[in-house]
Amino acid sequence: MPEVTGSSPVGSTIIVLLFLLPSWALGANLEATLGWQGVPVDGAVNPLYVRIANPNPDVLRGTLTISQRIGSLWRGWAERTLELALVLPPRRSSTYLLPWPLHPGEHTLHLSLRNQAGALAEAELSLTTPMEGLAGYIGPPPGDLPPQPSIPLAPSQLSSDPLLLSPFRDLYLGGFSLPPELRETLPAWKSFLREPSPRSFLEREVFAKALGEIPLTRRPLGIIAAGTLLYLGALYFAVGRLCREGNWRIYLVVSLIAMGGSLLGTAYIPGERAVEAWWEIRDVRAPAYSLYFVALATKEDVEWELPGFWIELLPTEESSWSGRDLTWVFAFGDKRSSLTIAPGRERILWTIAPRGKTPVEERFFVTLEGILTPDGRVLSRESFRRGLRRGLRPVVEKLLDYLSPGDAICLGYRREEGKAYVRHEFTVLLERTEN
Repeated sequence: MPEVTGSSPVGSTIIVLLFLLPSWALGANLEATLGWQGVPVDGAVNPLYVRIANPNPDVLRGTLTISQRIGSLWRGWAERTLELALVLPPRRSSTYLLPWPLHPGEHTLHLSLRNQAGALAEAELSLTTPMEGLAGYIGPPPGDLPPQPSIPLAPSQLSSDPLLLSPFRDLYLGGFSLPPELRETLPAWKSFLREPSPRSFLEREVFAKALGEIPLTRRPLGIIAAGTLLYLGALYFAVGRLCREGNWRIYLVVSLIAMGGSLLGTAYIPGERAVEAWWEIRDVRAPAYSLYFVALATKEDVEWELPGFWIELLPTEESSWSGRDLTWVFAFGDKRSSLTIAPGRERILWTIAPRGKTPVEERFFVTLEGILTPDGRVLSRESFRRGLRRGLRPVVEKLLDYLSPGDAICLGYRREEGKAYVRHEFTVLLERTEN
């Protein structure tokens, strides 16, 4: 659920009001600011502060829609949209803290507040030139601040969502005590987002290669063809009896059998399935959160929905961004990410979320000589990679470059199968000796 605070932070704010209400009502007010203290960071999940004021004597029930067109003439264009359902008491205002991933594209965010009667207010937020990273500090400025822009912070300003800390390359806490939720958030930022980290090591090509190792389930065409021929033969026999003898019973029996077979086939014979491949990266230093990646592929166009807030890893080829629209829907504590999967255009996304429950089964230690297995054997990295499950090999191979001798890597796997999809869940736990 988006965080609600009492006031908007200091920063560059733009307000545009459209009064599209009946004559007896006042228009709602919109204010928007992107980035920590108005400084956005490219390639990061930036905090988007949206303040909405309801000057009317009635409760405001509506949907806030935020959109941006990302891409270029060379990359192609795609749309990013966030929809927030909200209820605001009479003559009250609230500031909503929302995540917004910043990609190259148009330098404007479009905001619209609507209810069933129509538009209540609209605004456009012009984006300043994004930075490559920030340094944040609590208390007096440290003497060894890095060259990137530095921002003073108060403990109350830090978000409990690790994604919103992704704009920071460094955080200096100055020995201040932090609330309990931040004691879980900061280890997740340090383990998964502060470079060098698994997020920087694991690029899109790694997961595209891993997804290519997992075949799409094919439709059982042999069974379907045999059943069709059998049905046509029985139908030929039944229609002949009906014409010669007027015996409709055999025709009825064949029709009922065909109908029953069709229903069973619909229930138990899978169609062209979508494949969901999930990789959960855990770190013993961040016990509350995990870094997740998901790759989606299908053989036919299909609308798909993922629980939570996901950010897409976009390809680099010419025109490869075209049609890769992504919509985030926030509704009273529930977050969903909606997108379209098309044949030959896999979608790969990532997020940070609470740790899952899939158990890890095996522990392998990284040594100078190779990989130490649970039964005491030492394997070369190539032998170890070949013995891994398909869909896991490219990911573990890349993570081994991130680990040092003395570190351990633990692996787990779970498969879930439905009528319209197959889900592979890979779990990787990193045990690092470095603090």
